[in-house]
Amino acid sequence: MTRRWLGLMRTAVLIGSTMLACALPVQAGPIVEGHPSLRCDPEARLAPAWRNYSNLEHGFSIAYPSNWRPVEPGDARVAAGAVVSFVPVKDCTSDASGRKTNLIEVSVTVAVTGASGDTGTGDRPQGSAGFTRTRFCEGAAGNRYETIVSSTVVEGVSYSIALFVHSGNPGCYTAGSIVLFDRGGLLAILEQMIETLCIWPSSTQGGVAFRSGSLQAGTVR
Repeated sequence: MTRRWLGLMRTAVLIGSTMLACALPVQAGPIVEGHPSLRCDPEARLAPAWRNYSNLEHGFSIAYPSNWRPVEPGDARVAAGAVVSFVPVKDCTSDASGRKTNLIEVSVTVAVTGASGDTGTGDRPQGSAGFTRTRFCEGAAGNRYETIVSSTVVEGVSYSIALFVHSGNPGCYTAGSIVLFDRGGLLAILEQMIETLCIWPSSTQGGVAFRSGSLQAGTVR
């Protein structure tokens, strides 16, 4: 009788512990793992006036500002394997107060490709993810093109988030006709989008979600 009672008590404790674990909120961090109920939920961390975009075919979701919009397919000129690009809803050449700036075009593109070569993740343990960041700049005929790409590899698939900025050389404008665009604000949008990226590897069947969370992608200046 005593053994049976102890067995029932152990079962009750185990069930109670499982229910508590399922009820715990998902914490910000590199990954969410361990229990099928702990799903990556970027909407729980959305900034005010942000929306969530999900792509079931490629197994990821990401948040974006509500005054931007998703365009499918993404801009292949920015990144190979472009799935979706996010662009401002309104004319991006003027700032919030309506003043003309030297910004000509801006977008954030998410690309998904099969990883090739040295991804830099071979020494990481199973169930981990990290970003590498590259920056490209070029100019021609009074134009400046800047692309900042943050990439990570999960289960042999490369996920990239690329900020593309096309701006004009301020010296090519009539004095006083423009103000410089807010590059820092665009970088802040990029960082926030990276923070909300969630990836569902095919082999997890929804049980484990990789999230960028607090991953360090480097500092862009």
